Amino acid sequence: MIRAALPWIVLTLALAAATAPAWGRLVTGFDPTVDELLRLRCGPDPRAS
Repeated sequence: MIRAALPWIVLTLALAAATAPAWGRLVTGFDPTVDELLRLRCGPDPRAS
């Protein structure tokens, strides 16, 4: 039984790790400003560097 469940467990852990940047901010109490929201949505400004 554990052998059949092992691929699903690995897939679940990989999915949680891959999406951690998205839900991690919600868990840790993210209070964004407008600029931070735009940076998340649009990415960093390429002219900034």
